[in-house]
Amino acid sequence: MTLDEAKLILNLKQDLSAAGLASAASASAAGGEGKSILDQVREAMVKNYDHLFATNAPPAPKGQKGGGAGSFYIQSKVVRARERIEAEWGLLDAGKKAEAGATEGSATEGKVDQANKAP
Repeated sequence: MTLDEAKLILNLKQDLSAAGLASAASASAAGGEGKSILDQVREAMVKNYDHLFATNAPPAPKGQKGGGAGSFYIQSKVVRARERIEAEWGLLDAGKKAEAGATEGSATEGKVDQANKAP
């Protein structure tokens, strides 16, 4: 499933690509907003996911309340859409960790070079 399909299924308007979220997160960090863009997108995704999952749940047994229309196909599409979006966020988190590790590594190398130059 593509990221665009997942956005359509879960009715999300924001750019969910790793690059789009990273640029939006840096812009919101500079603006000093209370909640980051990523947190807002996650809340919207969870809200839409919960609604669609419950709506397409199997019907409740006779005499009991609850249940939904009972479309296993749509329910599975909703689950796969959420998994796809979360996988994209995992790439974003991994990129941040790798970037942080690279900056720490270059700072450590500079300290080692300075230590080797000292008489």
